[in-house]
Amino acid sequence: MKGRIAIVAAMAGELRPLVRGWKREGTAEGVTLYSCDEAVAAFAGLGSERARLATAAVLRLGPIRRIISAGWAGGLHAAMVPGGVWRVSEIVNPVTGEVMETSEPNGVSAAGAVLVTTNVVTTVEDKYRLRKMYSADLVDMEASAVAEAARRNKIPFSAIKGVSDGYDFDLPGMERFTSADGQFRQVRFAAYAALRPILWKPVARLAKDSGRAARNLSRELEHYLADERE
Repeated sequence: MKGRIAIVAAMAGELRPLVRGWKREGTAEGVTLYSCDEAVAAFAGLGSERARLATAAVLRLGPIRRIISAGWAGGLHAAMVPGGVWRVSEIVNPVTGEVMETSEPNGVSAAGAVLVTTNVVTTVEDKYRLRKMYSADLVDMEASAVAEAARRNKIPFSAIKGVSDGYDFDLPGMERFTSADGQFRQVRFAAYAALRPILWKPVARLAKDSGRAARNLSRELEHYLADERE
């Protein structure tokens, strides 16, 4: 099958182990692009609008034979353990109520987790509500936008997510550290957290779990690309 696989994530940290050694294609409109022989990857920041920009950017590097939404997601129940990696079977858009199915390379529907995409989720109460309303396993901020772009361009779509935070992880107020272009202001957040000892343990826990999720996710994507080459 002609074309490369496009991998769309929000932040470089989500796929840093994967793209190490890939060619950096540059940055335009806040979208950072990497490529290798069989794949391209894009990072444009948090949220649906940034995900649309990233997807449009990888399509310009076409031809593209499959689009994968990858990156961190929050767990919505105890089985979604931080550091774990899940292939997603369905993506729920709570704004439209639409449920979009993913597929495997052989064309059959994927078996895996149900993911819901929403703007901001930072509290345990948010996660409990989404789990109850949509029977979802995971939550992120980008997958439904990537899925919609893939469908509009008639390109097969998959989603693979690493769990960065569990259902019981509560760190409210993170949205204030996201810029208008979807970039997480790490330095500003670090300064904020440094002055609040109550945040030290949860921030350290999030950093550890996110790093493990990124490593495991990158390994899963490497296996995915290797299977595609066979």
